Amino acid sequence: MMTLGKGITGGYAPLSAVMVSQAIARHFDANVLWCGLTNYGHPLCCAAANAAIAAYETEGLIDNAHARGLELATFLDRLAVDHPMIAEVRHIGLLAAIDLQKSSDDKSPWVPYRAKGDDAAKVAKLQKAFYDAGLMCLVRFGTILLAPPLCIDAKELQKGLAIVDNVLRTELKP
Repeated sequence: MMTLGKGITGGYAPLSAVMVSQAIARHFDANVLWCGLTNYGHPLCCAAANAAIAAYETEGLIDNAHARGLELATFLDRLAVDHPMIAEVRHIGLLAAIDLQKSSDDKSPWVPYRAKGDDAAKVAKLQKAFYDAGLMCLVRFGTILLAPPLCIDAKELQKGLAIVDNVLRTELKP
């Protein structure tokens, strides 16, 4: 089972879905699933979903996300080898996370979960450095989250990734 949300309507209307295997779906052929919420099958939400899915297909966003996602993965995997404060990188498509550690010798998290005080100030400083350099991303405790738009082109992605590299090299010292 997999749940899906915002992207179904491009974020314009509240709609989500659950994808299931054929075996699970067949169960509901004979067994009604009694559920429903305010927006359950709402015509406006379904129209927005149809339009968003059509845009994904006609504008080549799925193929673009795949191609740019491969570029993102290659970059992040290389960056993880080159930078001593990167503990791990995770990515799927155009969604990525960079987990930071104190150093290559000290594998403990760069900033502990639910950090406060000086540790939280380090996070805010790193977030501001990305913003000042022209990159919108989220720094949450010791993790940098990247989620570029599906329509990003190769040149824009490379520019953003250069900012990630530069900010990490200038702002983080083991």
